[in-house]
Order: sequence, then C-alpha cells, then structure tokens
Amino acid sequence: MEKRLLTLLGYILVVVACLALGACAVFNQPSFGKRPKGDRLEIITQSPNYKDGEFQYPIPTPQFSQDVSLFSVIWDGFFNFVPWGSVRISSTGAIQSRKSLKETGLSA
Repeated sequence: MEKRLLTLLGYILVVVACLALGACAVFNQPSFGKRPKGDRLEIITQSPNYKDGEFQYPIPTPQFSQDVSLFSVIWDGFFNFVPWGSVRISSTGAIQSRKSLKETGLSA
C-alpha cells in the first residue's frame, strides 16, 4: 500500500513538472511580448499612468491583500456586478497607433 502511494505521488510530481515546463515554454514565446526598451520604455515612462516605477491602471481593481480574500473577489465578480452603462470612462482623445493592422500582420 505504501509503495503504491509513493508511486502515485511520483506520477503526480512528474505531471506537475511537465505542466510547469510546458507553461514556461508557452509563456516565453515572442507573441507574449517582452520587456520594453529604448524608445518604447521612454514612451511608457512619460505616460500619466506610470507612477512609482510601474503602470497604474486607472480603474480600481481588487487586490489580494490582508483584508480581501480570493473567495470574496470571486463572489463579487459573480454576484455584485456593475450594470452596463453605469460606469463612465472618459477618454482623452483618439488612441494613436504607430503601426497599421497590415504592418503588424493582424487582420481586421
């Protein structure tokens, strides 16, 4: 019985290790992006939403801290939703694109 349990735990460990390696391989693909450098980093640092060395999202989002649990965030997401149209998001103008869709290889 003990040997079967150790064998099962070994299989589980191998599966978890394979999943972790697979996730690392997928998330290190160029399509997931890279750290900004040069001109791109300069543009980001000049943004009004860039504060204290990181980008600050202008709409408050729940944080996992000592007073908020994972369960409460999930519960609020499912049952305490905000109806569409009740939140106004103002824009400062048109979003400027540096490349067209054709140049990026994406299609509309």
